[in-house]
Amino acid sequence: MFEPFGAGNPKPVFVTRGLYLSGEPFVMKDKHLKLKLTSDAGYKFEAVWWDGVERSKGQTLTAGTGIELAYVADANSWQGNTRLQLVVQDLRADN
Repeated sequence: MFEPFGAGNPKPVFVTRGLYLSGEPFVMKDKHLKLKLTSDAGYKFEAVWWDGVERSKGQTLTAGTGIELAYVADANSWQGNTRLQLVVQDLRADN
């Protein structure tokens, strides 16, 4: 189903609907966005959107905004801790 996979192949891109921003986007280095997301089922996720400030123009991203998200799942390791991080490929706000 997810073939081909492994070194040298692109990571699979997933799409999830029924998410909403559970807080205001956090701007990193004046151009990237860190998003805190919650699903309709109550699951919480963190996502990073490289160049998200520019790429989100024309969309309103505030706490409570519903979104559809296309992303790659990745591992974020920092200070000895590793956790799931979604890397945004594209996003559509429900506004």
